[in-house]
Amino acid sequence: MTAQLITQRIVGRTPRGGFSTPEEARASLAESGARLDPVFGAAVIEAAFVLEAPVPKATLTVASALPTLPLPPGVSIDNHLIDARTATPISIMQQGQLGHGATIDGSVMRAAAAFTWQGVKHILEGLDHVALVVCLALGAGASVRLLWLVTAFTLGHSVTLVGTFLGFAPDWPWFTGAVEAAIAASVLYAAAAFWQTVVAPSVIAGIGLLHGFGFSFVLGEILGRDAPNLVVALAAFNIGIEIGQVAILGISLLAVWAVRTASAQAVRPARAAALVAIGVIAAYWTVERAMAFV
Repeated sequence: MTAQLITQRIVGRTPRGGFSTPEEARASLAESGARLDPVFGAAVIEAAFVLEAPVPKATLTVASALPTLPLPPGVSIDNHLIDARTATPISIMQQGQLGHGATIDGSVMRAAAAFTWQGVKHILEGLDHVALVVCLALGAGASVRLLWLVTAFTLGHSVTLVGTFLGFAPDWPWFTGAVEAAIAASVLYAAAAFWQTVVAPSVIAGIGLLHGFGFSFVLGEILGRDAPNLVVALAAFNIGIEIGQVAILGISLLAVWAVRTASAQAVRPARAAALVAIGVIAAYWTVERAMAFV
């Protein structure tokens, strides 16, 4: 069956996040829309639809009937949906233009799986986070010390990731840029420190605090800080980060093992070369982000 459009409006991009209740969404739709034609990528379309489902809590598939838009490089579409048919609404996020549809079935597990995948995807696509974890693997190797360092990093980024969503992070306009520059600098420090120095877990925990802010920026865009199932999404996203982190560690240690198997004498220069390469790239990131921040 086809849903009927009740009302819609086009608005400029606003600082607010999503809607935690249907009443908030209706109140927003009742406001006036944009007065001028918006620029593509710099506006939001709000719409209300009605669908007479034969079963009130039936599984629904929300799909777009519009043709697929050719998107320029660097532009993506995120769909934020809230299933408010139950006493505890569920926030659903799916990327893309919904050509194949998004399933809405009231499943908390399905929503959690989506946010877990987003956590895995973010750390694998975030080259600065990948570089930091590789430095940990190269610096400590397959040892108990590596376990302590990874645990410290995990605790650090978990604290700031959760704390940001609980409202304990600054909302200064320059804060995001400063954090991104500091994250790049932390990778540069790790690449240099692990050259010969034994880095304490407490220092890695501090670096984790920085990276946790970076994770929170991404999850804030994906989820919104007023989503109804915030606890589930936070836990799932963090689990996804840990899964990606373990994968990076495994690949790094496997690479070291392969080099050692081929030639034990090549391990030291290969490790040094990798740390130098990471340090050079991190130095470039630091300067680039600092210049953008200034």
